[in-house]
Amino acid sequence: MQQSPSTSVESEPELPRLTAAALRALVCSSPLGAIVTTCADGRIVDANEIYARLLGSSRGDLVGRTASDLELWAEPAQGAAVRAALLAGEPLRDAEVVVRGGSGDIHYLQVNSGPIDVDGTPAMLTFVCDTVVRRRLESELRAGGDRLRLALDNAAMGVWEWNIATG
Repeated sequence: MQQSPSTSVESEPELPRLTAAALRALVCSSPLGAIVTTCADGRIVDANEIYARLLGSSRGDLVGRTASDLELWAEPAQGAAVRAALLAGEPLRDAEVVVRGGSGDIHYLQVNSGPIDVDGTPAMLTFVCDTVVRRRLESELRAGGDRLRLALDNAAMGVWEWNIATG
């Protein structure tokens, strides 16, 4: 049996559709930094206060501007690569990016972003989390492990693990 062309051709998945009001409620209620940008020119159409605070800015200073206007990318090549990937339809999942805040300070962010449709306009919804605390803890953990290895090597001692339940 031959399939009709309409059932054999897969269509592109539809973008999640949101009204501007629903999107505003989502952005405002997010516990993470959240930002919405247009696909056409990357202009910020919404941002929550958490995102603005991460960058040492205010929501009013962000809305209507682009990452280029704000000189947001600490590494402009990274910004161009991220934008190209998103415009090609590749969602960003747990990507680490380096951005510059309003006062010039550097922030390391974990980013998740994907396309949405806002009242018929293609846009990107992005959630960000500052990773400075995680990076500091990872560094402290590495330093502690290095100190332990040094102490064990110099004391000519060993370490073993004993599982009490299994003997």
